[in-house]
Amino acid sequence: MRDAEKKIKDLYSDANLTKIKNNVTRKSYNDAKKAVDRLLQKDLKSKYQQNLNNVLAFIEDKEEKARIAAEEKTRKEAEIKAAWVILETPYISQNNNKIYNGCEAAALLMGLQYKGYLKGTSLKTFVDNMPKSVDNPHEGFVRDIYGVEPKDVPHWIAPDALAKYGREFSGNNEVRDITGTSVTGLKKELDKGNPVVIYATGGMFADPVNWVEEAPNNVHVMLLIGYNPKNNQVLINDPWTRKSTGKVYLSESRFTEIYNKVGKKAVVIR
Repeated sequence: MRDAEKKIKDLYSDANLTKIKNNVTRKSYNDAKKAVDRLLQKDLKSKYQQNLNNVLAFIEDKEEKARIAAEEKTRKEAEIKAAWVILETPYISQNNNKIYNGCEAAALLMGLQYKGYLKGTSLKTFVDNMPKSVDNPHEGFVRDIYGVEPKDVPHWIAPDALAKYGREFSGNNEVRDITGTSVTGLKKELDKGNPVVIYATGGMFADPVNWVEEAPNNVHVMLLIGYNPKNNQVLINDPWTRKSTGKVYLSESRFTEIYNKVGKKAVVIR
């Protein structure tokens, strides 16, 4: 009798047995039920049975709510997965190729190869043929595309010169500088199957610092390959990593903020 009484009380949080513990489990319920089933006193057994019924109803209600919540979570996850617009571009790492300022070239080459151009071209070949300039990023790549010195100025090529090189070297006349395009416009390009080279910053979209020649010192160029209107994320193919994939998921709000701050610089590969 005392065992049954103790196990029943363990299911409740108050002495009057009116408040069921929120963390009550089926095991504790089953243990109490076994103890009550062994009772010989019919009146006590009947009393405790009502307590057990209340607990069972409570547990079943929790389980049903958990089941519904799990189904809703699965449904939402499926909706989010289905909502992704993703262009499965190849991945090219500037680091693995030891071309430490080759982000513009790597991003553009990934986009071109996705569209069927330059599939047998290495990043080194693409970089070595890129136009260079002493001080004008609108004519060619400024400073050292292979090294990192000096570190206090950007090593880069502007979108207009990059797009021109992409057209001339690949033969794809639809490589275009679309600087000034909004994020909404970028997503429309993705809807059409067109990856977009975007100018942002290193350090996972850190704030731009130390502007020189229309670009921050920490300028970094990546390839925009996807977005999701359900969870407001974008997908970037980042040539900086040494992994087998450069995919980076980022909130659209942060992407938009840095993309805008850097000047909405972009090149589309159509």
